[in-house]
Amino acid sequence: MDKINLYNLGLNERYIQETEMYEKYLYIARVSTQYKDMYKIITENGEILAKVSGKLIYSSDSITDYRAVGDWVLVDRTTDINGNAVIHRILSRRSYFERKVSGAKTKDTLQMVKL
Repeated sequence: MDKINLYNLGLNERYIQETEMYEKYLYIARVSTQYKDMYKIITENGEILAKVSGKLIYSSDSITDYRAVGDWVLVDRTTDINGNAVIHRILSRRSYFERKVSGAKTKDTLQMVKL
């Protein structure tokens, strides 16, 4: 199986440098699809499903702390041979699109990260 070139998906040296601050056992991936509690991510080995670590869920204070399509994330695996991946970190965003939830006066939702 051919490896996916993540640089073709927008990976650059800024993100690579940021990963050096975190645990060495984590792998970089890009969120491609968001489901209710699951995400489809693209790793160097292809698309796999991922869930968010409990620590990351409970440390999220605002809507911008949540994962969104286009985010670069750090995960514990690049294949789904032993189950779904777990998202442990979200790398810094360059920008994002935020909108009001339909019918809500104060609740916002994070839509997608600009590529």
